[in-house]
Amino acid sequence: MKKIIPIGLSLVTAIVILGSGCQKKDQLTTPAPAETNLKSQLVQSESFQQFTRDFLRDYYYFTAYHRPVQNNKDQFLQDVQANDKDEKKLSAVYRQHNLHFGKAFFLRMQMQEDVLALVKAHPFLETLPDGEGDKLIIEAMKAGFQSKDSRWVALRHETIGTYAPRKIRASFALPSPGFQRGI
Repeated sequence: MKKIIPIGLSLVTAIVILGSGCQKKDQLTTPAPAETNLKSQLVQSESFQQFTRDFLRDYYYFTAYHRPVQNNKDQFLQDVQANDKDEKKLSAVYRQHNLHFGKAFFLRMQMQEDVLALVKAHPFLETLPDGEGDKLIIEAMKAGFQSKDSRWVALRHETIGTYAPRKIRASFALPSPGFQRGI
């Protein structure tokens, strides 16, 4: 997989719309039916939905905690798992574990590498053909940016605008880097 700066994934099921609308006759610009069907089946699968939940949970942990307090990881993950279906309870868990968005995104490259390692090692992505993992992650990001989940709103404004490469920001019409609050 190519390295990308992690920006989390949506808890909402990612819906990939490929080749929708009027189909072009030009075969060079129209996705092959087999490729389109593969992506559609993958993003609608329970495995992919579980991947998005795992990624967002672990992303929050690794970006929000400084390394000296990583001994809280097990309790944090247990609390998140116990409240995974309830956004209000999850928000309370994040507050309880001191996930402040400003300080949370005082990112160092080492932390970014930790998150990238989580993505690459995830069982779901390991089952995919070469290159398909990157495509699915990008599609999930696009769906996540449409979510009104309060965590996504914060991630979109705090993380993406500041840390995402220009190419990724442009593809999602995201703001240019500005200031970093809370640092």
